[in-house]
Amino acid sequence: MATGKRRFEDSLTGATSTACKKCHDNDDDEIFTSFPVKLIRQIAKHLETLCCESDYVFKTLKILNCNGADYNGGIPFAKAYCSVTPGTRTLYFGSVFVHGIKMLTAFLKNRQVPTDLPRKRLLRKLLFFLSDEGTHLLLKDLEKFHETELMMVLANHLYGKLTSSSKYMIDKNSTKETDHCPCNSESCRLSGQFADTGIGNEEVWHGNLDIIVDNDMVGLSYPSGNKEEILGGNEAKIRHVDLSRNQQIISQTIVFSFLQKQRHPDSNNFLFPCIGAAHEGMVVYFYDSQKDILLESSFIPFMSVEGKVNVHAILASWFAVNYKYLSSGIPCSKSHDDKSAFLSHVKEKLGIYEHNLKFGNLGVPVSFEDDESDLEVEQSDFLSETRWELLELGSMPDGHSEQYCLLDKEM
Repeated sequence: MATGKRRFEDSLTGATSTACKKCHDNDDDEIFTSFPVKLIRQIAKHLETLCCESDYVFKTLKILNCNGADYNGGIPFAKAYCSVTPGTRTLYFGSVFVHGIKMLTAFLKNRQVPTDLPRKRLLRKLLFFLSDEGTHLLLKDLEKFHETELMMVLANHLYGKLTSSSKYMIDKNSTKETDHCPCNSESCRLSGQFADTGIGNEEVWHGNLDIIVDNDMVGLSYPSGNKEEILGGNEAKIRHVDLSRNQQIISQTIVFSFLQKQRHPDSNNFLFPCIGAAHEGMVVYFYDSQKDILLESSFIPFMSVEGKVNVHAILASWFAVNYKYLSSGIPCSKSHDDKSAFLSHVKEKLGIYEHNLKFGNLGVPVSFEDDESDLEVEQSDFLSETRWELLELGSMPDGHSEQYCLLDKEM
């Protein structure tokens, strides 16, 4: 497999890359006939590893406890608490992308091109991306970017390049608005725009996603809870961010799934993703708000052990950001308890998740004040008597409180 990866990366240079760039510039379908057989064979190997082997899987997660329905009010994503444990089911990565695997395999085997325009466009995007060395080599040098810069670069040079639309939204509160990509290329401009990326409801989990890819289809997040910047000289080193079982991303994934179901009730399935990304790689989370199933993928590094761009990361990104066309939903199970138990943990506020989530225009978090008229407190004779004594002391004239003043002086 290592040799195959090396040959594949080597084949991306030279005449092949130049020819495919020319195809891309012409913006026609020549890529489907001119795509080299050598690359087809190598992609087939990587696709088999990503989708059909145990190196990359989805695991179900079960929620033990969470603050998604906190009585005291809504919780921002950065402070979300969600204790989880592995569920009983493990799926191959390709299990939820059957439609996409069939489409890509048909092309790799017989150069069969989808007849409908959206899927045809997605396939063309993937082939151009894999064929153009300059398009994805930027993934080799992600460590130099700070948090916000990283998300913008990934959206502009990876996720946005693989979707049917290159448009995306950047959290307008994250950084100063600009049309220039942080990749340091003077001619590179952002294909996305700064906007309100807030999702949720002030009474439950809520907050802003770093990036929303393809306008409203996929959430992209760099979790804030486990990172720390260390300033030294002119550089800032960022410690490793743990994407596995990340509470912030889990809460964002669940809210995003409920929101998407609310906005797209006619979807074929309700398995919606949120991608957690860091400098080293990515994790894909899925939540199905109808079946109450939460999935977490294996960690997918952006670089291979040979120091090459990891093609598995490119393929996984293509599947995830285009889930609308490539996902087949969660395969049926007769013997496993797949449910995450989120619905039972938030049953008192489930109606908010199902019907009252917002996309943008989130206000100040709501906190619920106690209604003293309905509040029942256990009576205590001791506290009742002491309370009146304290009230009397508090209202006593200054002359009668001299002894207490002396006590204060002694203390």
